[in-house]
Amino acid sequence: MSLTEHLGDSGSPVRAYIDGISPILLALKIGADGARAVSDALGLIELAASSVILPPLPGVDVARAGTAVDFRVRIALGGFDAHDSAAALGIAELSLHKGDVENGCHRAQILTEAFDVAVQILESVAGEVDLDRAALLLAQCEQIYRGRYKAGDIPARSSGVGCCKSLQYTG
Repeated sequence: MSLTEHLGDSGSPVRAYIDGISPILLALKIGADGARAVSDALGLIELAASSVILPPLPGVDVARAGTAVDFRVRIALGGFDAHDSAAALGIAELSLHKGDVENGCHRAQILTEAFDVAVQILESVAGEVDLDRAALLLAQCEQIYRGRYKAGDIPARSSGVGCCKSLQYTG
């Protein structure tokens, strides 16, 4: 389940945690009266309109980094199950469409192994850095699930294992 799905589900433990840490954030979430005033008081309106102070480093995939942060937060909250995640759905999706992707069998194998390594890290007594690594691996797998592509849009030549960079997204 993705973080967005957790936040949209009123019965989700992740949403309950977020709602529980701040009544102000809960008021924003449910659209209570004065939500704009609360947003303004928290500085969220100014934050949304502000410029980036430190831009991402060249070559950093901002969406993938954000996805990794989402995973890391869910791991830190406890009860995270990689097999019940958008990353697992991405691996399943790629397995179904590997014939449509250039070098799809190899890419599916590599990403499945990356998912398996992430699961092994999560199931072991892992340090914080290892948990960060697991989150990055899961983010790579989730990108397949998030990316909606048309098989005919796959470039004739692509490099690397990252299927996401070689697919043309429609969604």
